[in-house]
Amino acid sequence: MVFSCCRCIIKLILTLAIVVGIILAAIFIGASVQKGQAKRAPDISPKYSSASVCAFKRDTNSTSNMTTFKFETYVSDGQAIAANATVGQCGECGQCSNMQDYKVLASSSASEFYEKLGYCGLRAIAGGSYVSNCLKTSTEYPNSLTKDLTPGCTDCFTKLVSCGLKKCGFSCVAASVLQQSWLQGSLKQVQRVTSGNSTKNFTDATLNDCLYCTDQLCTPALLTCAGANKQRLNIPSLSGINKNQYCNTTKVDWATYKF
Repeated sequence: MVFSCCRCIIKLILTLAIVVGIILAAIFIGASVQKGQAKRAPDISPKYSSASVCAFKRDTNSTSNMTTFKFETYVSDGQAIAANATVGQCGECGQCSNMQDYKVLASSSASEFYEKLGYCGLRAIAGGSYVSNCLKTSTEYPNSLTKDLTPGCTDCFTKLVSCGLKKCGFSCVAASVLQQSWLQGSLKQVQRVTSGNSTKNFTDATLNDCLYCTDQLCTPALLTCAGANKQRLNIPSLSGINKNQYCNTTKVDWATYKF
C-alpha cells in the first residue's frame, strides 16, 4: 500500500516536471523567435530623422492667466522658423506634445522610466486599464514620473505596454524567469557624443530582451500616437540607444529648460 502510494507520488512529480519542462521550452522557443523578429525589424531610426517637426509658440488667443503655448506640426524646421515658432521636437506632434508631458520626459529618471514600463508590462495581462493605473501610481519607480503624464500621453504609453505584451510576451516572461534586470549595465552616468556632435551625460545601460523587443516592434506606433519621447526631444537617455535616434533639430535644451 505504502509502496503503491510512493509510486503515485513519484509519477505525479515526474508528470509535473515534464509539464513544467514543456512550458519552459515553449517560453524560451517563443522568446527566441521574438528576439529574431525584433532584430529583423526595420530600423526605427528614420522615425527620429523625418523632416517634419513639432514646434510651438505663445498662444495669443488663450484666456488663461498663465502662459500657454500652441503646438503645431510643420513640414520642416525652416517652415516652423518662418512662422516664428520654436522647434520642440523632431517628427509630428502627438498626444505627448505639450509642456506638461515634455516636463515629465525631461525630468524623469531615464532608467526608472524604462523600468516602470517593464514593470507595468508584466502586469498588462490584467488589461489596458490596469496598465494605465499602474503608470499612474508612484509606489514603484517613483522617479519615472509617469503618474504626471497627461491622460492622452498615458494612453499612448499604455498602448505601447500592451503592444509589448502581444508581440514580445515570451521575451518578457523569459526575462522574468531568468531574473534579468530591465536594464543591463552599470546605470552610472557616462559621457557620450550625440548625433549633433555635442557631449552629454547618459545612463550607462542597454535594454534587456523584453524592452528591446518592445522598442523595436512597438515604438513606431508609440511615436505616431505620442509624438514625443526622450529621443525626439534630444534628452539624454540610455547609452545603449542608437545615437541616430536623437533629434538635433530641436532648438530647446529640454534637460535644462525652466518649465
